[in-house]
Amino acid sequence: MWRIVAHRHWITLRIFDREMRVCARCSGYLIGFLGLTVFSNFLVLPIFHSFKNLQQLFLCFLFAVPLTYDWLTQSWGLRDSNNRLRLLTGAVLGVGVSLLYSSEATPFFRAQFYVSIAALIAGFGLIGEFLSEITSRSSRV
Repeated sequence: MWRIVAHRHWITLRIFDREMRVCARCSGYLIGFLGLTVFSNFLVLPIFHSFKNLQQLFLCFLFAVPLTYDWLTQSWGLRDSNNRLRLLTGAVLGVGVSLLYSSEATPFFRAQFYVSIAALIAGFGLIGEFLSEITSRSSRV
């Protein structure tokens, strides 16, 4: 279970001759979230706000798809990912969460939506881990 939430893919940054390891996906998430949050203060998001509430939520959900695909196919052992892709998909998710934050849904509904999508993705991750554990046990026998 711990492998589902563990951060095993790092980017090493050098700041003032010190090395700091940060998670690639989480770093991308912060870049996307903060980037759109800062720029939305200077730019009004008229196209996004012209959508109906349900369309806004669906668009925010679509921003989660690339990271979900990358993470699940990697954690299920179907393919290898790399830190550039993790950073990019994390940034796309960060933009989606920033849009969710600026959507017209109530704060309670936004939080419920976010937690529900995260739980759904984590559930798929757990299924994949379970299946990969069964597969590895049967191959050892």
